Amino acid sequence: MGALIPQLDQSGGAVQWVRTYLGPTIGWVHLPVQPARKVSSAASPVTVGIGDYGLLVTTLAAPLTINLPSVTEWVQQSIKTHPQMMLGSLELSLWIKDMTGNAPANNITIQPFGPDTIDALVATPFKIIQARQLLRLYPMPDLSGWFSG
Repeated sequence: MGALIPQLDQSGGAVQWVRTYLGPTIGWVHLPVQPARKVSSAASPVTVGIGDYGLLVTTLAAPLTINLPSVTEWVQQSIKTHPQMMLGSLELSLWIKDMTGNAPANNITIQPFGPDTIDALVATPFKIIQARQLLRLYPMPDLSGWFSG
């Protein structure tokens, strides 16, 4: 059964937690359901925070740029904050969703950090150009960047 608990150290919004059994060694633990943050083109550019796992683009009246964090720092901090990710109980991914359907007119550009890549394309941002498109990014095993899925 989930419960909404204020997460006052970040957005001040509520986060849903679920009680999960991780086997006889670890037992029962409370795990956060991956939080989503609402963003709009009015705030462009938007920088993905270390604690972000999902971005819902809710207002898209102009093109939006989303800057990704260093994949290495994002993974290290995610595992430090949620060690259960190492056990496979939470998916280590970042997703971005066009909720308004306005991406064809106002593209959403996802810019990787520094030398990081998306789908091994060096210095090439990814663009969401289809209405209501969802982009799910996973860290590469060698942490050189992200791959889409």
